Amino acid sequence: MTGEITRQIAEIQGATVTAVTAVDEPCTVTVGGQTQSGQVVSLSVGGAMIPGLTGLGAADHGSLRLDRHGVQIGFEVRSLYGDAVHVEFAEADSSAPAFTGVIERLTHGFSRSTPCPSAQWLELGVGPVRRL
Repeated sequence: MTGEITRQIAEIQGATVTAVTAVDEPCTVTVGGQTQSGQVVSLSVGGAMIPGLTGLGAADHGSLRLDRHGVQIGFEVRSLYGDAVHVEFAEADSSAPAFTGVIERLTHGFSRSTPCPSAQWLELGVGPVRRL
């Protein structure tokens, strides 16, 4: 039991929290030459959740354009939740700095990754947090 608690504490201490902000941003998603319109409903510097897209599968690669801001970034589909698609942004994409700047403005700076304060999380009973 003590070994398990020690392992969980170590995992929490090494965790990074990425703030995810609820948004309602029109977007265009392109995968395999097929383009779909959508709405980003949650957003962070690492990824986004987009409901209502069809024909996408885990590990598909594509691009996401935030229509009102004229920025675009590559992504990989990380998972599917019902009718929503969770994408992870391509950090190596040359447009990442401009895209991240827009995200920072949309989320009022709350999308930055920060180290997890381990003792406080343990007191709250929060399990390990994973980056998007």
